[in-house]
Amino acid sequence: MTKSLSLLCCTTALLALTACIEPRTEWVKQGSDAEELRHARQTCERESSGYSFVDDSRMESSSSRDRGPASARSDIYRRCMEAQGWRRQRGEPTK
Repeated sequence: MTKSLSLLCCTTALLALTACIEPRTEWVKQGSDAEELRHARQTCERESSGYSFVDDSRMESSSSRDRGPASARSDIYRRCMEAQGWRRQRGEPTK
């Protein structure tokens, strides 16, 4: 019985750790370099800095509902980056 309990505990721990690993996303733009990304981020951080409230009505999809309400600041930042031609791309999971 002890061996089975140990196996169950190890399996549960492994599943819990796996659930915590989220895919990493990064901003990408064809033909751009790290300096252009840094400049775009600075520009969009300035543009979005005046927005800090949470807007509950901005929950568009089921996946965003699972994460909670979107902040106006992050929405403005995302729109700014996209307007400059940047897009989010999934990378390797973070650990």
